[in-house]
Amino acid sequence: MQPVKENKTCVTAREVAVKAIIRVDNDGGYSNIVVEKLLRSSGLDSRDIAFASAIVYGTLEHLVTIDYMLEFCSGRKISQMQPEVAGILRTAACQLMYMSSVPESAAVNEAVELTRKMKAAKASGFVNAVLRSLIRQGKKADLNGLSGVKRLSVEYSCSKDAVRIYLSALGDAATKEFLEDSLGKPPVYARVNTLKNTTEEFLEYCESRGVTAVPHSIVPNCVELREGFTASNYEGRMHIQDVSSQICAITVDAKPGMKVLDVCGAPGGKAFTIAETMENNGSLICCDLHQNRLSLIRSGAEKLGITCIEAMQNDASKPNDKFESYDRILCDVPCSGLGVIRRKPEIKYKNLDSLEELYNIQYKILETSSKYLKKDGLLVYSTCTLNKKENGEIVERFLAENPDFEPHNGVLIGGEPRSSATFLPKDMGGDGFFIAVFRRKQNGAN
Repeated sequence: MQPVKENKTCVTAREVAVKAIIRVDNDGGYSNIVVEKLLRSSGLDSRDIAFASAIVYGTLEHLVTIDYMLEFCSGRKISQMQPEVAGILRTAACQLMYMSSVPESAAVNEAVELTRKMKAAKASGFVNAVLRSLIRQGKKADLNGLSGVKRLSVEYSCSKDAVRIYLSALGDAATKEFLEDSLGKPPVYARVNTLKNTTEEFLEYCESRGVTAVPHSIVPNCVELREGFTASNYEGRMHIQDVSSQICAITVDAKPGMKVLDVCGAPGGKAFTIAETMENNGSLICCDLHQNRLSLIRSGAEKLGITCIEAMQNDASKPNDKFESYDRILCDVPCSGLGVIRRKPEIKYKNLDSLEELYNIQYKILETSSKYLKKDGLLVYSTCTLNKKENGEIVERFLAENPDFEPHNGVLIGGEPRSSATFLPKDMGGDGFFIAVFRRKQNGAN
């Protein structure tokens, strides 16, 4: 983690960080949504916002490791602590273990002060003693005596259940490499809007704004945004989209004039890229289960100057007789998200007991959507997870139960053409992602 300089008002920043950690932990909220809401209403200046954000994301990124050391130093389970006390300890431990610019005294003293401010004053001595013990332990995790799943869990801060899923899908070496890549600030990628400018023109535009932009070595019209980038107005010249997500949209292979259906489309990133490859010529229906998310699709398309997209509310798991026959269909289904943990670290700690229900929904969406595909049309199934049961096993079941479909060698980027592919950060620099392509046989049913 990049060191963040603190200032004299960072007590408020620490308090906001603690509240965010408690809310994500208790309510299961996504960190980006929780943090944005809290920071927006906090009144913090830009430096304190950066400091609070660094604490929150650093804590979530290293939560298992932090909890392991706090329990070692305190002799108590985190689950047995008052939520405010756990939040204070976790965020203070993050500062001590992973934020070298924060003085030890500031981290400890402000944590003790927060116990009083957050109605946990009785725990002030306990908080002080635990953090002092952590300092004596060298402010790092002691991995001696740990092995296998437990060691990977503590070393890379990931739930044991998630580690087992990765091991099953990737094997030992690739799992360790993926977990290593999941720590640290992820790269920011943009998709150049070719309706408004070329990649070369966009690079010149970024240079004029003092932003370092580097074109991807393999994926066309993909740019990594580095020094100087802020989430400000870019005049619709691009939209932020991870490399793997861009590859997924490119794999749809939509051509100008085609009819395309994106069944789980909000907030619209893949649909925007598809529309650009269609040169804004044709018809693209972009759906979402939730009506209130359609505005994200519409506003994004308007900003990019895309007019061929129609946003529509639809439950993709249920048949819809309003849908006609499409040339291309994208099923980017809801999933466990275990491929994007470097961007949403709280996913590493989610309860995975309910995944069986998710598998059924994924299959229903794929099978239902396949009914809308033309003969010789292409159907793309994708997830941002690395779980075999959500990826390869869904594909195998679909092909076994739908003989009018066959695998199609449509994944063209990053190697030989193939009908399915798993992408890891080491491959293209993007998030963990799975893509499979099917073709409806010429003699298949309509």
